[in-house]
Amino acid sequence: MKNFKFTTYLIFFVANFFLYIFYDFSKLHFMNDNSLGFYPLLGFLSCLALIIIAKTLSYFLKRKDTYYDR
Repeated sequence: MKNFKFTTYLIFFVANFFLYIFYDFSKLHFMNDNSLGFYPLLGFLSCLALIIIAKTLSYFLKRKDTYYDR
């Protein structure tokens, strides 16, 4: 099993390496795609937006504590 896990990781690593070599990175989807830290910042802001949306929804969807006591 240990050998199988190592082989699987090795296959994924080699496939990822070759995809990285042959992928055309010149195609930009956003204007700041090549700037340093763009994707970590995008991920952080997206996570922050999801948290704010969830907190806002919980305010409107909240029930009283005695809802099930009826």
